[in-house]
Amino acid sequence: MAKAQLRHSLAILAGAGLAVGLGWCLRHLFLDNDAVRTLCDADANAWFCRLRAQLSLVLRNPAGGWVLLAMAVLTLWRPTRLRMAAALVLCSAGLVLYHADLASGAAALLLLHLALLGPTRDGHRHAG
Repeated sequence: MAKAQLRHSLAILAGAGLAVGLGWCLRHLFLDNDAVRTLCDADANAWFCRLRAQLSLVLRNPAGGWVLLAMAVLTLWRPTRLRMAAALVLCSAGLVLYHADLASGAAALLLLHLALLGPTRDGHRHAG
């Protein structure tokens, strides 16, 4: 049982790391890249320039950060493994993709959730 939980935890951490890496690449190699910006200034009708403009609008919308925070509150209220994994991966991506303020608050709530459900000194989990 402990090995399965360890594998599940490592899979969640790997997913969170992958989300941070992909978010960083998306932001710094495509959305905020000076070379791409220069190309899009020259030809704004190119497909990647339209994609870049739409992604920038969607990712900079403050509603995304509030969704992350709401998902963390929902995970704290009704915890499941899937909801916890999804919230952690989305918070990881949100830290890189323009929602660091609300994503960090959501991550703090997820850490609170882990602290509340963590093992006690004798190795058993809390009953509540």
